[in-house]
Amino acid sequence: MPNFSITSFLNDRIKLYQPEKGYRFSIDAPLLADFITPSKNDIMFEIGSGCGIIPIILNVRDKGGKKIISVEIQKSLYNIALKNIEVNGLNKKIEIIYGDVKNIYQGFSDSFDIVFTNPPYNQIESGRVSDKVEKIIACNEIYLKLEDIFKISSWLLKKGGALYIIFPSEREKELLKSGEKYNFFIGKIRNVFSKKEDKKANFVLAKFLKDKKENFFKEKDLFIYEKDKEYSKDFLKIIS
Repeated sequence: MPNFSITSFLNDRIKLYQPEKGYRFSIDAPLLADFITPSKNDIMFEIGSGCGIIPIILNVRDKGGKKIISVEIQKSLYNIALKNIEVNGLNKKIEIIYGDVKNIYQGFSDSFDIVFTNPPYNQIESGRVSDKVEKIIACNEIYLKLEDIFKISSWLLKKGGALYIIFPSEREKELLKSGEKYNFFIGKIRNVFSKKEDKKANFVLAKFLKDKKENFFKEKDLFIYEKDKEYSKDFLKIIS
């Protein structure tokens, strides 16, 4: 039986069980949660639950919409997500499904206003591969590739619905090209840098719209650190 630690987050408004060894959420999750802007009656779908952190943040921030359905392929993470949803009192707002989203999504045609995902984005031949199975599956494109995300989201979303994703900046062109293939148009984007002096962003946050064009909006760049090991005011707002 794995050992778990309990993490407090958002000024103790969230309690999370996480394995002491294995997959643990990182800054990607709160960054994406902050970027998502649902309406109160939106029904949302998450591809890849992890420990359940993003739907929990959204609900604690009063951005949980009407309901969130999330799918997780790893049984260990699925069980942790269930526990975290229960501990945070969100059983009525978040539903977790265990399984491979590629075998599940066709039961939800044109059903959702928003799809969001913090996907595995290391290409298996190029990224640093962890020696832990949970991390390997969560971080590397083994069971889910970028094109799968757009194919699945195109089926799940209503016309004009939004796909929110965080992805490495070095693969931004590939991200936009994959979106175009499935008739997704970029609506909003934000670049995330480690420090102000960095020339290249680490991540890109993107909002795509299905079968709908609107004026493109570029949010101001986000810097994680003001100085080495000192978080910026903008990032502190996201995690506080």
